[in-house]
Amino acid sequence: MNGSAWSESEVASLRDMARGGMSSREIASALGRTASSVSCKAHASGVRISPRQPAWSKDEDDALRGMSGTGICVRDAAERLGRGVPAVYKRAAALGVRLARAVDWGRVERACAGGVPLRDLARELGVGETALYERVYRRYGTSYRRLSEDLRGI
Repeated sequence: MNGSAWSESEVASLRDMARGGMSSREIASALGRTASSVSCKAHASGVRISPRQPAWSKDEDDALRGMSGTGICVRDAAERLGRGVPAVYKRAAALGVRLARAVDWGRVERACAGGVPLRDLARELGVGETALYERVYRRYGTSYRRLSEDLRGI
């Protein structure tokens, strides 16, 4: 990488590439600089570089479609796909994919400890009974009933 002072022509190239929608990494590669150096110079020069995530691949779209109806929430889907939650919300909407709502696990544990039936808790949370059962099993490695018994000391 370079390490020397920026020339006027490099700053002009930086402006042009940023206007063209290139990322910091792409600009850095083209100029033989680090992405950090490009970001700092852009900021100091009043140049805005838009952060850009790579386009969604067919495999990612297929994986997201496969998560529909499985009880996986957007946060978990984002983690699995290595994407941000807002990006997954947006992509799921574009594909017509419905993901589950995020679950307040503290609420689930309090309901279990209080002996609240699964169907009542699912209704209260606005999620399907089967989806909630599966999510509880994935998170705790046991059934809702067994978790309830364990938490109540039965």
